[in-house]
Amino acid sequence: MSDEETSDGILETMERAEDSADEYVQSYCDLMTSERMGTDGWFDSTLHDLHAGINLSERRTFYSSPRSLDEISQPERTPENHPLRAIAWVLEQARSRSVVRIFCYMLTDLAAIDLLIHHGASKTIRIITQDSRKTRERLNEFFSLYGTVSKRAFLEHVHVRLANLSGTPCASRNVQMHDTSVITERHTTFGSYNLTALGRVGNWESLTVVDTEQLHIDRFDSIWNDIEGREIETFYHEMDSPTRGPKRRRRT
Repeated sequence: MSDEETSDGILETMERAEDSADEYVQSYCDLMTSERMGTDGWFDSTLHDLHAGINLSERRTFYSSPRSLDEISQPERTPENHPLRAIAWVLEQARSRSVVRIFCYMLTDLAAIDLLIHHGASKTIRIITQDSRKTRERLNEFFSLYGTVSKRAFLEHVHVRLANLSGTPCASRNVQMHDTSVITERHTTFGSYNLTALGRVGNWESLTVVDTEQLHIDRFDSIWNDIEGREIETFYHEMDSPTRGPKRRRRT
């Protein structure tokens, strides 16, 4: 088997695994009532205190393990020392108007998408990710759930570039973005945890929070600059509209 076939197979395997969470993601959408939506600057108001309880003086490494997939529909039930709560805390600690840099393989957790849009209202969120069928599908589910306002908010608040497309410096479309980290001016996360629905409840994952070093920022910025022109809207044409507007404050 060629390297290209192997690389394609890895992505397809991960996407098929994420397919197994589809019905549970739909149940999340089905539970989204008007009482739960649109308060405190969130599309899902239950996420407002996801960062609560994190204390780096007590713990810097966070773990997840397989639980019932039903819990995809209830992100508020995320365990106390879960990687997603640590990421929420790192984002909450980032200064207003600072830059948040994120590497991820796929972006398929609707709760994580909401988290990024929320913080993107007061910070600059930059994401380098893999070109993935499941990312495309889940973004469209998010936009379908919350309507045109959510697509506009994503375009205004979250800047995404795709890392594995042909052209300099990537010679092959099969180059894989396996880095999974969040980098702010204060903290950097490293580990296996990815921003996926299945990753939140279905896998054994880990994440460690360290103090940011300049090399963390410099490495991200170097890759970000190298893939200029690979903005997600250029390749996911369904995201072309609505047109971006001026950056807004968090919704109230």
